[in-house]
Amino acid sequence: MLAMASTSRNQQLNNWNGGIEFLRTKSSLEKQLRHRLLAVEEGRTTILRFKNASNDLGDFSTTQDNEECPIHDFKTKCRLLWANDNFRSKLKSAVMIASERNAWQTHNFDLTPRDPALFNHLMMTVIQTCNSGKDDVVGYCEVAWLPRPNSDLSGDDLDCAPSIVNLITSPLYRRRGIASKLIDVASRYARTQWEKRDPDSTTRCTARKSLGLYVHPDNASALYLYRKKGFKVEEESEDGLLYMMMSA
Repeated sequence: MLAMASTSRNQQLNNWNGGIEFLRTKSSLEKQLRHRLLAVEEGRTTILRFKNASNDLGDFSTTQDNEECPIHDFKTKCRLLWANDNFRSKLKSAVMIASERNAWQTHNFDLTPRDPALFNHLMMTVIQTCNSGKDDVVGYCEVAWLPRPNSDLSGDDLDCAPSIVNLITSPLYRRRGIASKLIDVASRYARTQWEKRDPDSTTRCTARKSLGLYVHPDNASALYLYRKKGFKVEEESEDGLLYMMMSA
């Protein structure tokens, strides 16, 4: 999403109409990312609150410091997320304004998800600390569950995989390996944190030790990077985007 907007930024700013369109796109992207961040933060707060309460009662291992919702413990932890009205409301808002197809798109939010893996969502930033002491975000990557192009969103047999939703670096910090490092972290995270699956799940949202993404066919620099990192084009979506996958 961000990479596609970035690709045409210079062309858009060459004329007044293009500049207005760029500002409209920028506003939409900021709104979508803000809602996703609110949902992620609410989920993290809910899980940490539960863990702290469990530690106080002495029935939860104090050595476990992973903030992710363990898929194998769905009944005791992931249900807590769905019981939190604030989390459910923020997640629904984030899904409703998302511009890309996603695994939550047709979910009935009155029902608890069958596949706890869907709760996994990763947002990463690369921070540069300047001499003034101000921190600048110079890189960003988001990983979420996305369906394959021909997956039926209305059925239970949803075919999806952890995918890079957004990957972008600041123009002033490009060609320094930041995007490459973000891909490495995203791949390692998906492999180590998302490969488990609830045995009662009826969907095919499983990591399968792979990482996917959608990219515009005209985004030559992104295609070059993805192919260099081991991504291969598997199919084309209805809107003309290329769907690529790599072994995580």
